[in-house]
Amino acid sequence: MLIAVGVGGAVSQALEPDFVDIRQQSWRDNQNLVLGPGELARLVAQGAIGLEVGQDQATYSGLSSSRFDELVWLEQNVPGSAELMFLWRLGYIDEATWRFGMTKLGMRHDFIEHIAETFTLPLTTAEAAVAIHHHVIANQGQLPGLDLDTTGKVLRFPLVDIDAYAAAAAYGDSKANLDAITRTLGLPPGLDLVARAVFRGILDRGDFTLAALQSNRRTEWQEFEFEAYRQIPTAHEFSEGHLRGYLTEDEMYEGTAKHGMTKHDTDLLYANAGRPLNIHQITTGLARGGKYGGTYDDVPEGPYRDAIIRGPLRPEFAALDYANRYNYPSAFTLRTLAHAGDLGDQAAVEQILLEIGWPPHMAKRVAAAWMAEATVDPEVAKAKTHLRTAIHSAYVDSDADDAEATAALELVGVDATAIADVLELWQAERAIRRSHLTPAQLKKAVADGLKTTEQAHARLLELGYSTDDADVLLAE
Repeated sequence: MLIAVGVGGAVSQALEPDFVDIRQQSWRDNQNLVLGPGELARLVAQGAIGLEVGQDQATYSGLSSSRFDELVWLEQNVPGSAELMFLWRLGYIDEATWRFGMTKLGMRHDFIEHIAETFTLPLTTAEAAVAIHHHVIANQGQLPGLDLDTTGKVLRFPLVDIDAYAAAAAYGDSKANLDAITRTLGLPPGLDLVARAVFRGILDRGDFTLAALQSNRRTEWQEFEFEAYRQIPTAHEFSEGHLRGYLTEDEMYEGTAKHGMTKHDTDLLYANAGRPLNIHQITTGLARGGKYGGTYDDVPEGPYRDAIIRGPLRPEFAALDYANRYNYPSAFTLRTLAHAGDLGDQAAVEQILLEIGWPPHMAKRVAAAWMAEATVDPEVAKAKTHLRTAIHSAYVDSDADDAEATAALELVGVDATAIADVLELWQAERAIRRSHLTPAQLKKAVADGLKTTEQAHARLLELGYSTDDADVLLAE
């Protein structure tokens, strides 16, 4: 028996290649093998064939259409749970569709209920920390000692009712983690401002160290940085300090060196400091004997020198400024003194005029004129002035004629060739005055026959007089 089986098996193996060939040829000649129901359902689910084709082919495997539809349903997939939640949050699907998808994924009902509660995500720990720091959600102790109940002009938004600790816990962060993250947010004021607050006694030195740590400064630089913020005079102020006499030259160089300036640059800064005298002061200072190009030592020690230095006036102008320390009388007073012979000779008068800033050519001519006037008896000169004034007034008011005016002008010394020109000008002035006669002058003009009563009466009406008042005035 065993031999027969062995022989039969051996013969079957020997004949297998021939049977394979026969089967393959048979299937090639008869291509009517139908796919299995599962494969057909997968093809329908993936869109390779239509549902009706699949249903028809499935009947060869003994499946009804409804049974085949169930196979297709099994083969159809839905997005993953994350994608389903994302679609629900965006509103592309509703909650019922989301639940269907989660069920299709094989989720247990109780887990689906819990996952539904994560539709609204809590703030991340970092977001909660920022919100606390910006006073958007309540400070639950994450920022101890901070008084946020303040008022002011800037709009305060109402706080959002969010439990920051609960939000952090949703991401696995402890309360300590949230506290730490919240307290590391933000930067301190600038170290320059903090240092100035320490110098002014508003803060302590340790506060600067704290600010430096919070600003991410390396600790080994803090002491030097603090001192670098200490305010010192500017390079220009050091230069001015020397110019005004408060600092020696070496102290000026030492001060400007703190700003990185060389001696050469400091000398340039010093040369640009201070002010010169104005042009008129230079003119009068030179005329009064002052010299240009000296030093402060050219001025006597005391308030004058101190005032010039504190000015600050450039040292080369010091002697000129000192020469200008006095004021001179007015030109009118000087003329009177010159006439009286109190100022000396013509050269002395000319020098005085130069010392008050007159141009040399004017000083020379005026001094000569004043000294020439000084040879005339003062009483005679005074009388001529009075006569000239009187004849001018009388002529313009028509109280003197050409002959009287000519005689008077000759007496006061007016050149005969110029008298006619003077009278012509006075006549023009008389005409102008007549057009603006006062009521009294109008009345006199009527009495002198220069105007008629009717003319004077009309003029008085133009000046605002009533008819009765004008009659009374002219009748007096």
